[in-house]
Amino acid sequence: MEYQTIISEQHGAVARLITNRPRYKNAQSRLMIEELDHAFAAANADDEVRVIILAAAGDTFSSGHDIGTPEEK
Repeated sequence: MEYQTIISEQHGAVARLITNRPRYKNAQSRLMIEELDHAFAAANADDEVRVIILAAAGDTFSSGHDIGTPEEK
């Protein structure tokens, strides 16, 4: 699956999921939540993955939930 709001990387036994909406301080939109759910499930199903790291692009890890970004509607 190609993601629009997160980056998914795998380095050996480590999966790294990066929220990638720094313009909106990584507020969790509906789309981001769906993508994170998918990425976490995929990493969990991968027998090689032993660690999942959740990180964020930019200066803010998360500013909460986003219920009104125009391009997300």
